[in-house]
Amino acid sequence: MKSSILNLNNNLKLHYLESSQSKNGLNFLMIHGLSSSSFLWEPLIDEMGSKYNFYSIDLRGHGLSSKPEIGYDLETLSDDINLFIEKLNLKNIIIIGQSMGAEVSVLTSLKNKNIKGCIAIDGGVINLKEKFKNKQDCLESLKPPNLNGIKREKILNMLKKSHPDWSKKAIMGQFSIFEVDNEDKVIKRLELKNHLKLVESLWNNNSLKNLASLTIPILFVLVNFDIDLNNFDHDKIEIEVEKLIGDHDIHAQKPEMVSNIIKERLSRKFFG
Repeated sequence: MKSSILNLNNNLKLHYLESSQSKNGLNFLMIHGLSSSSFLWEPLIDEMGSKYNFYSIDLRGHGLSSKPEIGYDLETLSDDINLFIEKLNLKNIIIIGQSMGAEVSVLTSLKNKNIKGCIAIDGGVINLKEKFKNKQDCLESLKPPNLNGIKREKILNMLKKSHPDWSKKAIMGQFSIFEVDNEDKVIKRLELKNHLKLVESLWNNNSLKNLASLTIPILFVLVNFDIDLNNFDHDKIEIEVEKLIGDHDIHAQKPEMVSNIIKERLSRKFFG
């Protein structure tokens, strides 16, 4: 895939991966989760094949994108993506987000008429207020471990041990959340303070309210999360749910399975 940098404004440059085969084809816009990276989408893109166009973004503060001091909330991330769409003049879009990226994808879909469908991978229905007794408990529980200063090889071995059934490309996609210094030690690309700001924004987010405002079809591919459609008024939009067993990053662990689910919906024109 081609690696590029798009200058959104004076303070923000977004890195993205692109594989575009058709000028008038379907554009998949892929939004990673919290403290993840554009590279973790590569296994799924490989499975989806060359029939479609793919754009996988590093959100602000993540990956190879700029790391400004401000803007670490879901609304701002959504605004970044909409500006990305405008700058590249993308049409006919299906947006795919994982975990936090699914929440951002839903928000983006509310604002952009060029998005014709949404796919939420283990996200889009995250309710942290249901899981934690208060915000402080949430922030403490979801604070990531400090891995800075650990040798590159040790981190890679940890990832391989944690994900024994992941491909090498998926492992390296996960590893891309780190940069490596001249002593071969890793440094997390997303700073801790910005990670926690995004967790706080997730705490304040109302997933069901966002979904209720959606007007395009949405496909949920869920592992750790779920949605009870009996308690949700979704007459205005089409919703389908696939419940899978696997890792939170199911698109990296089982890309063929996720690809087949998406292609089946495309074949019967679920997204219009």
